[in-house]
Amino acid sequence: MREEIRRIHAQTKITTIYVTHDQKEALSLATRMAVLRDGVIEQIGDPRTVYRSPANRFVADFIGETNWIEAEVQSTSADGVMLRTELGNISAAASPTAKAGDKVWLGFRPEAVQIGTNGNNSFGTTIAHVSYLGEVEQYGLEYRPGKTIKAFEQNPVEIRRVGSALNVHVRPQDCLVLPRD
Repeated sequence: MREEIRRIHAQTKITTIYVTHDQKEALSLATRMAVLRDGVIEQIGDPRTVYRSPANRFVADFIGETNWIEAEVQSTSADGVMLRTELGNISAAASPTAKAGDKVWLGFRPEAVQIGTNGNNSFGTTIAHVSYLGEVEQYGLEYRPGKTIKAFEQNPVEIRRVGSALNVHVRPQDCLVLPRD
């Protein structure tokens, strides 16, 4: 149906407003999109910007799954932000509003979690849950007793078992830094 809607739109070249609660459908069809909460616009932008740079935590959660960790800004520079978290020190891309001492949310999508260490934003976990779905494997990764994050591995080859240690990392450009309200 998505392809048919896209074909009709391309053929007619008519401005179209499409209302949906299916986030993947919205991301795949839109050239510009708006996220509303209680009738108020939270963010307008192209799909990639709304997904990768959400205006707030509501938009991030509405448009896709996100892992959230409480953090405190240690320092800021033109290159990025250094955060103190339960995962250890995490560097994130520059945040225009963050200042040293601010209490913020560190967010990252499950698909941004990469297996292995790279010396940057690496931390150890224990596999608490595994769901093999063919093209993707979903993990619940415990980083502290009772605290987990979700991670996705595309095209999984290695068999990973519950209880096994797994080192992971998140690239700074995949980290969201949002105010804690």
